[in-house]
Amino acid sequence: MEKLEKFSFIPELIQTNLKAKNSDEVIDSLSKKMEERGAVQEGYADLVKEREIEFPTGLRTPGAVIAMPHAFDKRNHASYVAVGVLEKPVHFRNMEDFEEELPVEVVFLLAIDEKKEQMSMLQVLMKIFQNKELLEGIKSIKTSEEICQKLNAFLQKL
Repeated sequence: MEKLEKFSFIPELIQTNLKAKNSDEVIDSLSKKMEERGAVQEGYADLVKEREIEFPTGLRTPGAVIAMPHAFDKRNHASYVAVGVLEKPVHFRNMEDFEEELPVEVVFLLAIDEKKEQMSMLQVLMKIFQNKELLEGIKSIKTSEEICQKLNAFLQKL
């Protein structure tokens, strides 16, 4: 697998104990962090929410129920991932069964600068999602810096 050199986690894009009533609030909160960082342009959250309607991203994994919402925006100039560890689960529709809602605990909001990078970014993320201990650990860590270190250490091993 080709490594994504540009792809790493940064503490400013990780939010622990995220309080949200629904998936839209989660997407808005994480998109705002990305906007503040200059990772996405204004309006990115709306693009993500529109895409989530057509292509849900909730997924059961061994260590947590996750969601990985994203959208394609030609204005993105780099690939970033914002992570939200939810205080209480929020429902996202299941990517495998659009009728089912899943109680998501961790959200990975993606901003991808080119469609061709989507597959390699998703391959890397799927390795994270398959690692039960890593995801369970992320749910229990209280600081964005620690989560960032744990995720980046895992990426270095790939």
